[in-house]
Amino acid sequence: MTFYHARRASPWLVWLWSASALAAPWEFGEPVTVSAGRPGVFHHLEAAGRRSIAVSSGAVAVVWEDNRDGTPRVYAAFRAAGKSEFVLQRLSGMQEAYEPVVAALPQGGFVFGWEEGGYVWVRTGGLAGLAPALRLGGAEAAQVALGAGELGVFAAWAERSGKHMAIRFTRLKPGATLDAEPAMAVTAPQADDQIYPALVVLKSAVVLAWEDRRDGHTVILHARTRDGKRFSGAQILNEQRERRSQTFGRGTGAARGALARLDAERASAVWLDKRDFEGGYDVYAALSEPGALRFQRNERVQDEFGNNVGQ
Repeated sequence: MTFYHARRASPWLVWLWSASALAAPWEFGEPVTVSAGRPGVFHHLEAAGRRSIAVSSGAVAVVWEDNRDGTPRVYAAFRAAGKSEFVLQRLSGMQEAYEPVVAALPQGGFVFGWEEGGYVWVRTGGLAGLAPALRLGGAEAAQVALGAGELGVFAAWAERSGKHMAIRFTRLKPGATLDAEPAMAVTAPQADDQIYPALVVLKSAVVLAWEDRRDGHTVILHARTRDGKRFSGAQILNEQRERRSQTFGRGTGAARGALARLDAERASAVWLDKRDFEGGYDVYAALSEPGALRFQRNERVQDEFGNNVGQ
């Protein structure tokens, strides 16, 4: 696994898509090895919300899953400010582990989340070491997402509720040992799954998005909370075309939404979108309106070459 340093980088590098940003050239430094590869070892970056890297107090943390000892496990690597090499630590325990995610804590250090043994887990830590792991939820769960900011530290995940997965949410309480408030249900059990949450913490609200399949096709819904206890009604993020058939094609699909903080009161969203069903997935994005519960119009953000190749 290789790490590149972008000299014009920002916390929302992956999702930055405004015209002014496109006009500014990016300069990347020389690659730095995070985790050396060898035959038969596979590294995976599959975090819900695509949060596999974070920066806190000048230190960088990168998380991933690999099978270096024959079992999928979750790892973190840290690089201190001014250093060139990464220091490796294992996050997960003895069971198979997947989909790690990381977020920077406001007071310094990091919070990590992952799936292991059919549950989701979180822990805090950094270069000095790791705190004990805490399991979130009491049922089968996966795809934990994390976010931190002025309002606190939060986690969301998909948890088994009857036959299907539903979205759960909690406020985390970092300290000598990590604790969490009782989880709240963001979505009720439906006819199909709600999965792959993503969240971002703004100055006055937490924005949450997830994949929803209840209508026979996948849409991305979003909602927000100002107090961490009650969410606004869910709204569709990906714009829907007029339904062409009552029998076939219930709607276009969308997947793997990611959210990032654009400024104190606005979020940016990006996702894979199959509204052009003949060409595979495209990459679409939208900006939220300050203080509002909705996002602005969707924009396709890939270049012209991507219009002919699935993204």
